[in-house]
Amino acid sequence: MLKLSMTKCSEADCENAAYYIEESICPTHYERRRRGTGARSRDDSEQQKCAVSHCKLPANARTDGSMCQPHFYAKWRGINPEDYSTADQVGMYLEKCWVDTCNKRATSYHLCKPHAKAARVGRLEVPPELGVKINGPCSFEGCEVPYEARKLCHSHYDQFRRGEELRPLRTYGKYIKGEHVCAIVKCSKPATNKGLCSSHSSSMRKYRLSLGRLQELMAVQQCENPGCTNTRRLHIDHDHETGEVRGMLCSGCNTSLGHLQEDIARIQGLAAYKLLHS
Repeated sequence: MLKLSMTKCSEADCENAAYYIEESICPTHYERRRRGTGARSRDDSEQQKCAVSHCKLPANARTDGSMCQPHFYAKWRGINPEDYSTADQVGMYLEKCWVDTCNKRATSYHLCKPHAKAARVGRLEVPPELGVKINGPCSFEGCEVPYEARKLCHSHYDQFRRGEELRPLRTYGKYIKGEHVCAIVKCSKPATNKGLCSSHSSSMRKYRLSLGRLQELMAVQQCENPGCTNTRRLHIDHDHETGEVRGMLCSGCNTSLGHLQEDIARIQGLAAYKLLHS
């Protein structure tokens, strides 16, 4: 068993403490020696070249013996890196993605991996000269959306992944988001449930309202407090004991009513106090 020590690491240019007496090195150099990796370059600006003699691509790391990505994966697949030529991949490997705002390297069709996938399913328009092949339609009967995985489009694959029975896409909601608008007139958000956006659908469930009653409340243009003329930031006001919805109040009136605990005596007393000192 190795014993602990507080001597300095024996490796050159290393200021770490040597925690192993037998090795006289720090934990970092101990792990590198155990794994058979070389010393890492101290100059961060120095670009390490691939260890393969005929390759001019940059290495993935600054450790001695590091290789470029194509040769690393060739070795991982059991191919001798010295016999593996990257001449056909050099231009692709060092090329920037065709999308102007993307700084990633191109991997296929002169595009990075995410943009290549988006182009294959029709979400990204690219010129024909890039040679992108659009995926065929989804295997679900009647669905014309290009497939992404398991010959299924994104929405049907989502159903498959959740273990649900595949079904036609809904005419509103998550799968065709943006095409159908909330039933509330002044709301332009996409409908996700029963013809309503997520916010208004949540309000209808919370206050147990019908669609007609919710539309009436949302049509109110001014705070229903007779002494208030505020037309902005209106909220649904309800009785906290019975849960009954009373009307629409602005944010200030609704908050004030809650702070006064809806006590009529306190509200009247505060009004009398204000009149007495005005």
